[in-house]
Amino acid sequence: MRTFCALFALTVAAMTCAGCTSSVDQGLPIEADDPTIEFRAMGGIAGVDERLTIDPDGLAVDDTMYPPLALQLTHAELEEILTMLNGFDNYKEEYRQTVMDGFQFSISLRTGDRRKSVVIDDAAFEKHRELSQLSRLVGTLMRLRTRLFQEKCQWVGLEYRFFLDSAVYHAGSPMTISCVVNNPTLAMRTLYFRNKHHVQFHCWGDAANPTISATIPEYYAFWADTSSPHQISIAPGQAVTLSMTWNQTFVVGADMVFRALPVGSYSATIAIPAGSRQYTRYAAAWDIKFTIIR
Repeated sequence: MRTFCALFALTVAAMTCAGCTSSVDQGLPIEADDPTIEFRAMGGIAGVDERLTIDPDGLAVDDTMYPPLALQLTHAELEEILTMLNGFDNYKEEYRQTVMDGFQFSISLRTGDRRKSVVIDDAAFEKHRELSQLSRLVGTLMRLRTRLFQEKCQWVGLEYRFFLDSAVYHAGSPMTISCVVNNPTLAMRTLYFRNKHHVQFHCWGDAANPTISATIPEYYAFWADTSSPHQISIAPGQAVTLSMTWNQTFVVGADMVFRALPVGSYSATIAIPAGSRQYTRYAAAWDIKFTIIR
């Protein structure tokens, strides 16, 4: 009987202790629970959308680039970031202070079974003094994105020259759209392409009425293309020419097919859908002029 009572007492004690541990775990601040940190910056005049993730081991990944850029933080660097997240559970979910062309920042901490997110308009930092630590954190994470780009980007330093093969075309005649990519650096540089498309072209009629525009390849077709990704490496001092030929066929809406651009003057944008530049936009030329004649 004494043996049974002793075992019963030990069992109760163990269950009580387990309950205490569970209670402590539930009360652990999320920033102290080895969280994954997710940061997003949106808005501004250029309409940015930048994302950065830091896993529990301190691997920082910028997945707005293609391919994503990754940098291993030191233990001290990760601890500095986590220190700026102290008391994260106490923040409200939103701090709104919308202004025209303003930025909005989202900071999320994610563990195995918990998630906490805070969304802050940049103008709200000045209004809410309790956000001073998060203001410092945003600055730190934005600088980290710049560092990632400078240290890990394999296409940084490339120079681009965009052009058409003519300034005047007959309606329906082929147009060759090109970009010369030069590597003036002392290191091998590489462009990474998601699929077979090397060049994107967008043009629009300068006349206000009717307004005609065409995008080649069409945006949906480009992102839906599943042809194999590939890369082009450019040695120091070398250059490559990327080009495509377009027969002026394009579709407006769901069923209006044009076999040629209407006669008139046009403006165009040429871009290289590889890598990225500031604001995560592709390298591009924005105001190329040409004319269509009969």
